[in-house]
Amino acid sequence: MTARPIAENFGHWWVYAAPEYSELHAMPTTAVDPDNPDTVEAFRSEGITAAAVCETTDTWWWPGIISRLYRDRCTACCDRLGIPPGKGAPVNDDTSHTRKDTTA
Repeated sequence: MTARPIAENFGHWWVYAAPEYSELHAMPTTAVDPDNPDTVEAFRSEGITAAAVCETTDTWWWPGIISRLYRDRCTACCDRLGIPPGKGAPVNDDTSHTRKDTTA
């Protein structure tokens, strides 16, 4: 149930921009070092301005548990990661645990 950049989340943070967007976006780990507790805490409390995988730049926030489970994922972020769009962070969605075949 995490938004952290673990393997099941395809190595990306899953974040949202409040209040404009209702979707979760994939943010590269280069934006917030998941192994640095100080930068993670700053991200949790202050948000972070960065570009998502879909190239949308905004101030991103750590989603709460309901968002991590039920917010729609950005279709453009999913397409660029090669995963199907769906609801919640990929770790919480059984349909997104494998990448789409993009060789066709």
